[in-house]
Amino acid sequence: MTIAGTIFQSSDCATPVAHATIDIWHCDAHGSYDNSGFKCRGLVKSDGQGRYSFKTIFPPSYGSRPRHIHFKVRADGFKELTSQIYFKGDPNLQNDFAKNAEPSRVLAIKKMQDGQHGQFDIYL
Repeated sequence: MTIAGTIFQSSDCATPVAHATIDIWHCDAHGSYDNSGFKCRGLVKSDGQGRYSFKTIFPPSYGSRPRHIHFKVRADGFKELTSQIYFKGDPNLQNDFAKNAEPSRVLAIKKMQDGQHGQFDIYL
């Protein structure tokens, strides 16, 4: 699965944030987190126009938790943002605090010829 988007300034929702660092982590295909290594973890930098992308597996739900990807975004001059990406259609969205997630954090994945893709813009 590929997730791509742009990081914008929340003050006007239009100005891109260049060279931000996105710290990404989620569980593996068995619902386990790697707390001692870097499996299903990574750092991505946005480009000069605030664009970023990364490829990963589609994380499973585990227990009653919905599928999700954790992320932190850091950029000079902005407060660090910590949040999660959820996935549209996941029946577990109603099971925990994700049920109150802003709709903008619930990502629709499109199946395309070259794999699954999602567009996820971030606002700092």
